[in-house]
Amino acid sequence: MEANKVTKFDLHRRYVEGRRRMNANAKIVKQIINEPEEKTKETNFTNAANDQKTIMITENCVRPLYPSAREIIGIVSGITGVPPHEMLSKRRTAEIIHARHMAIYCLKQVTHFSYPQIGKAFGDLDHTTVLHATRRMQRIISERKDVKEMADSVIAEFNNDDV
Repeated sequence: MEANKVTKFDLHRRYVEGRRRMNANAKIVKQIINEPEEKTKETNFTNAANDQKTIMITENCVRPLYPSAREIIGIVSGITGVPPHEMLSKRRTAEIIHARHMAIYCLKQVTHFSYPQIGKAFGDLDHTTVLHATRRMQRIISERKDVKEMADSVIAEFNNDDV
């Protein structure tokens, strides 16, 4: 056998090692993106012209683009009074369903998550269930001013970020 010849086993081993590295990198990126922006510090400095400037120094390197489902569920929970674990449960009382639908609607409005992604965040709901919840909340919001104000307050919480 020649020393330079590459066997099928070598190719497979290289492929497996490459996939393992890609998976490890993907996990690191997901961790960075999903970490909250708690480690942000404000620091003042003076440039060459002695103008006072304020910069944000983050230890995370990457700021999440969208709020997590957990954040939105927490805010909706505070407004509706339904605990987050109840919103994620399979229970179907009117109060819990209304809060769950409100959280699903707000998550769809604030983020660009797909219906299946939102379904996974709510305990593996089917995408059609998420679509139904979104459409139902749109109809209720058009009919009831108090529900519209509630949804707008949750959405405004995330749209008023000073970036």
